[in-house]
Amino acid sequence: MAKIVEERFALSEEDSYPLPPLLEVQTQSYRWFLFEGLDQVFREVFPIVSGDGNFELRFNHCKVYLPKYGVEECLMKDLTLSATIKASISFVNNLTGEIKEQEVFTTELPFITADGTVIINGVERVIVSQLVRAPGVYLTHGEKRTPNESAHMVKIIPYRGAWLRFEYDIKSEAYQVRLDSPRRVIKVPMVDFLMALGFELDVEGKRLWLPPKEREFIRERFGFDFTEKNWPQQEFLLEDRFNPTLRARSQNVRSKSDAQKEIWRRLHPTDPYTSEMLEAMLPQRFFDRRRYDLAAVGRYVLNRKLGVGFPLSLTTLTHADILEAFRRLYELQEYGERGVDDIEHLNLGNRRVEHIGELLVSQFRRGLLRMERIVQEKLMLPDAAKETPKSLMNTRPIIGVVKEFFGSSQMSQFMDNTNPLAALTHKRRLSALGPKGLTREAARFDFRDVHHSHYGRICPIESPEGPNIGLISSLATYARVNELGFIETPYYVVKDGRVTSEVRYFAAHEEEEFAIAPSTVRLDRHRHIEESALYVRRHGSYEQVLASEVDFVEVSPAQFISVTTALVPFLEHDDPIRALMGSNMQRQAVPLLFPDSPLVGTGLEHKVAEDAGNLLVSPFCGEVTYVDSERIRLRKAVVFDRLTGEILDFPNLERVEREQELTREKFDYLFSPPEAGKAIYRRVPFADRAVRRLTGHRISDIEEELVLRKFQRSNQGTLINNRPRVHMNFAVIKGDLLADASSTQGGEIALGQNVLVGFMSWRGYNFEDAVLVGEQLIKNDTFTSIHIEKYECEASNTKLGPERITREITGMQEEYLERNLDERGIVRVGAEVTAGDVLAGKITPRGESDLTGEEKLIRAVFGDKGKGYKNTPLKVPHGQGGVVIHTSYYSRGDEIELPHNVVEMARIFVAKKRRLSIGDKVAGRHGNKGVISNILPEEDMPFLPDGTPLDIILDPLGVPSRMNIGQLLETHLGLALMGIERGDEQMRRAVRQAAETDDVPMDRSEAPPGAREIWLQPAKHPLKVMNPVFRSVPEAKIRAMYRQQGLPLDGKTTLYDGLTGEPFRERVTVGVMYVMKLNHLVDDKVHARSTGSYALITQQPLGGKAQFGGQRLGEMEVWALEGYGAANLLKEMLTVKSDDVAGRNRTYKAIVDGSAIPEPGVPESFYVMMNELKGLGLDVEIGYEEEAGNILLGPPAEEEQKVTKGDEVI
Repeated sequence: MAKIVEERFALSEEDSYPLPPLLEVQTQSYRWFLFEGLDQVFREVFPIVSGDGNFELRFNHCKVYLPKYGVEECLMKDLTLSATIKASISFVNNLTGEIKEQEVFTTELPFITADGTVIINGVERVIVSQLVRAPGVYLTHGEKRTPNESAHMVKIIPYRGAWLRFEYDIKSEAYQVRLDSPRRVIKVPMVDFLMALGFELDVEGKRLWLPPKEREFIRERFGFDFTEKNWPQQEFLLEDRFNPTLRARSQNVRSKSDAQKEIWRRLHPTDPYTSEMLEAMLPQRFFDRRRYDLAAVGRYVLNRKLGVGFPLSLTTLTHADILEAFRRLYELQEYGERGVDDIEHLNLGNRRVEHIGELLVSQFRRGLLRMERIVQEKLMLPDAAKETPKSLMNTRPIIGVVKEFFGSSQMSQFMDNTNPLAALTHKRRLSALGPKGLTREAARFDFRDVHHSHYGRICPIESPEGPNIGLISSLATYARVNELGFIETPYYVVKDGRVTSEVRYFAAHEEEEFAIAPSTVRLDRHRHIEESALYVRRHGSYEQVLASEVDFVEVSPAQFISVTTALVPFLEHDDPIRALMGSNMQRQAVPLLFPDSPLVGTGLEHKVAEDAGNLLVSPFCGEVTYVDSERIRLRKAVVFDRLTGEILDFPNLERVEREQELTREKFDYLFSPPEAGKAIYRRVPFADRAVRRLTGHRISDIEEELVLRKFQRSNQGTLINNRPRVHMNFAVIKGDLLADASSTQGGEIALGQNVLVGFMSWRGYNFEDAVLVGEQLIKNDTFTSIHIEKYECEASNTKLGPERITREITGMQEEYLERNLDERGIVRVGAEVTAGDVLAGKITPRGESDLTGEEKLIRAVFGDKGKGYKNTPLKVPHGQGGVVIHTSYYSRGDEIELPHNVVEMARIFVAKKRRLSIGDKVAGRHGNKGVISNILPEEDMPFLPDGTPLDIILDPLGVPSRMNIGQLLETHLGLALMGIERGDEQMRRAVRQAAETDDVPMDRSEAPPGAREIWLQPAKHPLKVMNPVFRSVPEAKIRAMYRQQGLPLDGKTTLYDGLTGEPFRERVTVGVMYVMKLNHLVDDKVHARSTGSYALITQQPLGGKAQFGGQRLGEMEVWALEGYGAANLLKEMLTVKSDDVAGRNRTYKAIVDGSAIPEPGVPESFYVMMNELKGLGLDVEIGYEEEAGNILLGPPAEEEQKVTKGDEVI
């Protein structure tokens, strides 16, 4: 029996450092929120004390309970997968000492799945991480006075609270402070500000100190003596340049209270004040935790940049921070630029990631603060002593903000699930847009550019091509987010010129001082650096140093790019713009019916498929006891080390049940990555890996059944489907692959197909990137995909009565209804439906006008069957159809939550098999995209000397100007691998030998006989290789592989014309390329209209496929028809095919009757213009000019007048 997963054959050295779990940025952040962030935000708001201090509401702890429903149930029934949060709250009566404690329901919180998504109302969504400016202190440029001199500014930006800016005023040559007021930003002299804070200043002696009363305030508030700890150096006060600042205080300021009054007058010009309000003004603004919060990251940045050493738990400003900020500003202004922060919005030392956990903390804080106001109002009521925690806590504000965040926030996005790679990339995405971020319109080029601090942290390649370019980015492969939100990347430590196995992670600001060498540096067998001197990164640029001066070495060549980009082989040979397109288009590839992983891979295919979450892997070690297409049954095994007898794993008898209290251990059990489990079993001996029989095990009686996902619809309508990979009596260990997903093969990501391509022109059909394909691809279903559409039929309560879903539809043949609809009126599963077919029957009540005598007679004779109802069935839309694969019916009282006023609902899923068609978009991995222009019969395609026809013909002119040469190298290497059988050990050794040989270029005349033509003998299971990015196989080694197999050394061969049988004049590059079918299919785009709906005002056809609209004939199209003199065609286009209401009715009738088509009339747009002129007060008359014999315009015909007054129009 074969292995479950075949390992790729490595053509070059593999990366020794393993990739981290790729979804860690989502799951670990959510874990932090549940077990730390939630408790933290509750303690920020609690205790809530009444105004008179008599009552107090205290927070003890909170508990999280697992969701009531499973993932599949939520997806099917439009439910939200949510955990329940309950808080233990105590109500304390300080008058009597009585304490009432209760567990209070707080909210239902959407719970993250193991795949890193949340399910809201049955829809999978992703919470995207936001890239925002970190709180802290920033040293920046200010206003320029001359080209050689400029003012500087120091800004202290909190996580929450008022900004504080220190700046140098060029005119007065004095330093001052900017404060935010409700209406404007005010400027305050530095001396006034310091005196208002309590400092005393000796202007003549240039001495600054704090009196004992202020020192006591600092000791009580911050817990240290200001005179003994963190007192900044004050030598700058003695400088002569500081004299203007010392003299720049306001005229009437002589004391602390005077300074406070002056600042109050500027902040609140019209508001009265008391001495208490003056005293609390600045402390409340900068020293109160409830109003001002630097957060741990803000304190960290202040400590780092200002040189103060406060603990990270101190998240407000201190007097020392303010003085040190002034000193730094003075040094910047007087002694030059050193220390000025790099452009704030680019340097990752000044930007951080707010992930799902932090975003949720912000929302909970909003909700709790709203709730706090309600609680305080209740605590001031006369009978407050009778209250309980449950009656006091109104949790609706919390429930509201949570629903708003997950339902409509910019960070909560509809998941891109076109294929597993698209979903994985969406979860690792970083957005600079959002509530605290930038807007598309305000983001200049500087905001979008690549910065040297992005290296190893943010991919410089993967980004959208449209208006969001540079604002939406992706985490690099090895990057992780630390506890402060800074992105880190790993490096090997170098000691005395030797690269050790120790790895250290650095944020952008931490690595600046170190010399970091690339991962491709040559090492000897003892891991010493061979080169005596080499180029390293330091201070944001490259410099040459000795090997002994190297501090760190990168862990992988793919370290600085994203996972998606790292799947592109020979990436280093592609232009960056084309590499960007290649990365983005991989996310648009539709899952195919028969997925095939690439022959030429990069080694990340398995990791991407595994972490994307669509694979079914074994949750424990055991034996397969049953397999079919829908389920796999496993029996657990007790695993022990045969040599030592140590038990390595025991069947887990404790199950994680629904609605159970969630603990850290249970969360880690639910979210442990597959690789984590494999570490336990590395010592498990296998008798024979080929048959996978465990020798060190004992089978238990505990069985578990795993259900496969079958023919489910993704958010984008593509297929989600599992295919079993194991058989009966198969032994598996934890983390082993049990079933493939819709875009995987053998546990590897498989987005396209390996096809035989040739670069040549063929009768103009591949002009301008058009692609020619052979009919054999359609016959073999090579690029066939299955797409699933969801249709819903809702029956609502109307003013005239309820609608009903029923089979009793009038006007349709009873035989048709019985054959296609079930007893409820819903189409039968397995039925093949086309456009216009009924999916669900529905009747709607309608109002009746007064009946005539004849109608009353008919009703009296024949009864009132069908009285007052009209048929409103759900039909298959125009241009769609397929096979019904699933139906469901829901009514009031079922578990599903129906929309407001909906009585019952039918849901129908229709699957359609889409073969490759003319107009479909296909692409390679190098940005080489094109549209299929023609599908040639297999016998007409150009063929190789042995008769093998090409699968695809590509335009050779699409390569040089686009500079994506990687596609040619992939094609050449693919050809070398096509004929090597995967299990042929002799050939594998030969390939290894060729890959290790440095071949020299060989003249074509030296080629051995027969090596000028390709005789293709494709292997049944071709060898698949690992060709890592930036460590790719060189051309010389590909030539060596060609020589071994007797292939032409230039990769070209003579092709023969399938139409004539004659050879083409020039030899053609032929090979194997990996090609994907993108989700831009012609079936979704092509559209034609006969008659349809019209706009009410202009009476012109609506636009767009969704409205079954027409094709607009614009100004330039009119010019084109005029240029060709097509007067009658143009007249027809602008009248009867558009808004000549009477004319189009007459034309329709003439076509039906087979009579001559009448002359067009007056278009409705003319009457609209006339009405506009009348609205302007202009009386425009239309008449007949008899003398000249020219008809200017006549009054509308009687029929036209009748139709334009609102009669029904076809």
